[in-house]
Amino acid sequence: MRSYDVVMRYGGDEFVCGLTDVSLAESERRFTSVSEVLAKAVPGASVSVGLAALQQQEDLGSVINRADHAMYEGRRARRL
Repeated sequence: MRSYDVVMRYGGDEFVCGLTDVSLAESERRFTSVSEVLAKAVPGASVSVGLAALQQQEDLGSVINRADHAMYEGRRARRL
């Protein structure tokens, strides 16, 4: 993460990361890297990521809900 990215605990083992001036594709690459580093540091650990871009006129709660939904959809798809 960059020094000016926002990272905060959202609850339990969930975190919200706010990245500016980054495409969704670049965000995905960054979080894949985070996942790889974590897996090496903590055997058996995993990261589930849900990405969503803030849309014009959208509030923060809405974009977080969309990212949360995307994360759970990703988890569900991996189990199939």
